[in-house]
Amino acid sequence: ASGAAGGKPRARSARAARVLKGREPRLREGTKNALFLRGSKTSELCSGVLKDLSSLRKPFGKMLQRRNPLHPFDDAPGIEFLCEKNDCSLFAMATHSK
Repeated sequence: ASGAAGGKPRARSARAARVLKGREPRLREGTKNALFLRGSKTSELCSGVLKDLSSLRKPFGKMLQRRNPLHPFDDAPGIEFLCEKNDCSLFAMATHSK
C-alpha cells in the first residue's frame, strides 16, 4: 500500500519494514562483482582476454573454469541464474562462433 505522502510504500509489519529498508538507495553503494564466463567454443585469444579482465577486477571478479553452453541473447534465465548464484551483478562472456 502507498502512504499518503508522496506515494512512498509503507510497511505493515516489521519484516516488510526490514525489506523496504534494504531496498532504499544508499549514499555509498557497495562494489559490484563481475562474473567471467567461457562459451561452448572459445578461442585462445578470447580466453586470454577474459583472464586479463578477471585479473584487473581481481578481488571483485570470479572466473568460471568450465565451458558453459549458454547463449546470452537466447538464454537469459541461465545467465541470470549463474549471476545470482555467484552474487555478481556484472558479467562478461566470451564465445567464438561463425
